[in-house]
Amino acid sequence: MLAPLELVAMLEDQQQVQLWRIEAHPDRAVLRVAALPGLAQDAVHAYELWALSTAGGAPVSLGLMPQTGTGELQLNDSQRDALAAAQQVAISLEPVSGSPTGAPTGPVLFVAAVLGNG
Repeated sequence: MLAPLELVAMLEDQQQVQLWRIEAHPDRAVLRVAALPGLAQDAVHAYELWALSTAGGAPVSLGLMPQTGTGELQLNDSQRDALAAAQQVAISLEPVSGSPTGAPTGPVLFVAAVLGNG
């Protein structure tokens, strides 16, 4: 039997409208991401999720966020390690295929605390 999902982060806009809910099993190998009704659709951009290092290192991409419904982000070992070490995640606005550089290229739109770390 699988362990229940735990809340990893809740991303909200400045008016505290919930936009995404990120959950995972305790090993955090797969993130389950739900786009919530308050999220504005953007057909010409993607929203990319980043783990922000507490040590000030470069952000690590965790994948592209769904704009509707739910999706899963399969994390490799380096992504899992980055998420485990992060106290925050961020969403940047990127080209449809995601950041071409491996770092945020568009504006960072949202930042949220990672729950359960530390």
